[in-house]
Amino acid sequence: MTEEISNISLSFKCPADYAAMQDVEGGKFCTICQKQVHDFTNSKADYFRQIMAENGNNVCGRFLPSQMAAPYVSKPLWKKWVAAAMILLGFNLAAEKVVAQSKIKSDKQTVTNKSELVCDDDEDLTLGIVFSPQPEFPGGEKQWELFLKKNLKYIKAASGKRLFTSFVVKVAM
Repeated sequence: MTEEISNISLSFKCPADYAAMQDVEGGKFCTICQKQVHDFTNSKADYFRQIMAENGNNVCGRFLPSQMAAPYVSKPLWKKWVAAAMILLGFNLAAEKVVAQSKIKSDKQTVTNKSELVCDDDEDLTLGIVFSPQPEFPGGEKQWELFLKKNLKYIKAASGKRLFTSFVVKVAM
């Protein structure tokens, strides 16, 4: 394989001067840490893996900036706090009981005499538009049925068919 070496992470950055080190086969020798320093600037990934395997994954080396892993940039602390607060707020909203999930306790009492009805606070008030009341036959629905039976004439040939009627209601003022 001919892939390039990339994404290298160092446990520490060595302060030693590479040019001042003694030349040896495969790189240079560091007198500070008493180890061979391999030059990986023109090497491929396979060679790097081989050297790592031969040295128990403990190798000193020289790398190009393009071969190094991008440094970890941590987010500012305030962004982490904002993210955590938003998550907690979301959990809090999800845990709230929906009004439709619980029974509403009512302490309303039935009033028989509506003149005694008094509202103590504005929360019990209902606002809305009032329509004129629907007309009602004098005597109620029973009297209406009796009136229709008495005054409507059925034709035997029309039995079992639809019957359309219309009424004019005069409201006395």
